[in-house]
Parts: sequence; C-alpha cells; structure tokens
Amino acid sequence: MLRTCAGLLTAAVLSASLFLAACPGEGAASSGDQPFTIRIAGDRGQSFSGSYVLMKADGNIVTEAFEGTAPRDFRAEGLQIDVTIQKTTPMGYLEVQLLRGREVVDEDSVTAAFGSTTLSGR
Repeated sequence: MLRTCAGLLTAAVLSASLFLAACPGEGAASSGDQPFTIRIAGDRGQSFSGSYVLMKADGNIVTEAFEGTAPRDFRAEGLQIDVTIQKTTPMGYLEVQLLRGREVVDEDSVTAAFGSTTLSGR
C-alpha cells in the first residue's frame, strides 16, 4: 500500500511539473517580443521628428511619438514595428536604420527638404 501511494505521489508531482512547465506564467505573453533599435544618424545635429507603431506579442498595439537631433537611438520591444522619420529642416540629411537585436532589418536615408521615410521590421 505504501509503495502504491508513493508511486501515485511521484506520478502526481511529475504531472504537475510538466503541466506547469507547459503553461505560460506571468510575463510569458511578452516572451515573443524582440528588441528593436531605431538608429538615426546623418548630419550631426540634424533635427527630426518621428513615430512608431509597435505590435506586442500579447496583441497590444503601442504608438509612440518622438523627436530629437542626430545621432540618436530609440529602443522598443515587440513582434513588429513600423517607423516614420521626418527631417524638420530643409537642409542636411538623415540615415535611418531599424535593427532587430544587432541585425539591420531595414534602412534608408533622407536628403529632401523636410523629407521623410518609413521603415518596417519583424
């Protein structure tokens, strides 16, 4: 009888461990999110404005507006990102890269007066 109870207890503990390992815990909904970097270079001091739309692993959509001067990096985490950058002056140029981790997934440059570009990454 004792051997049977010990066997059942071992089986129950093993089943519970496998169940907990297979079930997502708190914070697991964002485990599919990837780190993105929006890298803005070009003429030093070139001013810009921009925004991004980010789809998160949990299904949420995040939008963010930003501005600054080159060079500048912005970071975000999600499954997919769409970024729009616009020069806020008629002169100069911007080089814009979208990185996933260390990999460049999209890039463009802007030379037109008040020109803009849109980049996407997954």
